[in-house]
Amino acid sequence: MTLAEAHADAEQRERERVAQLLHDQVGSLIVRLRLAFGEWSHGQSEPVAADPALAQVTALLGELSRTVRTLTFALAPPDWHGDLQAALEALAAELGLTGPLAVHVDASAMAVPGMAEIPAVQRAVACRVVRELCLNVQKHASATRVDIVPRVEAGWLSVRVRDDGRGFPTGPVEVDARGLGLGGARAQLQALGGALVLRSEPGRGTCATLLIPLDPDARPAEGTSGLSGASGA
Repeated sequence: MTLAEAHADAEQRERERVAQLLHDQVGSLIVRLRLAFGEWSHGQSEPVAADPALAQVTALLGELSRTVRTLTFALAPPDWHGDLQAALEALAAELGLTGPLAVHVDASAMAVPGMAEIPAVQRAVACRVVRELCLNVQKHASATRVDIVPRVEAGWLSVRVRDDGRGFPTGPVEVDARGLGLGGARAQLQALGGALVLRSEPGRGTCATLLIPLDPDARPAEGTSGLSGASGA
């Protein structure tokens, strides 16, 4: 394991530790709070729904519970410990529950040689970055569909995330993604020697491709655009 991989592995373990704390401690406190509030409300002369302030408390407790579940999943989704296909399909299902965006994973790409042998560190980083890309689409692109296409080629993992949103003017570039809200994604990829490439055009959506080396000696043929998986076509 390289130093970068060891660092990413330690980061993932810390994410899992924090996720467990959220689930076990914060989640437990929320359950106890909801039970206590429920017992108190049953003793009131009027239904909780009749009091706007108490109804708001009920709604906020529900929102808090959903937020903790979302954060726990984002930090350490349970399916990310399996293969990449299971992880991406779990991600697509999660996003499908949070809005109208339809997320499709190219299942045929999972059968190619090397896809099942992706190390856990690279798999976890790929899934986190894909999730950030999809959330960015959900928030800003006015898209209805996202297609996720993974590839393993020449010692590299590439995952293409293409949306049908409004797009923006740019050429094929290695992204300084801070202005797009993707600085964290870029940093995670760079820590493993990877990159994030964007291709977009107004009115024709955006194609974001993340690249992660699986072999320390692997190099794209022509910089970050040397892999066919990085193509916007």
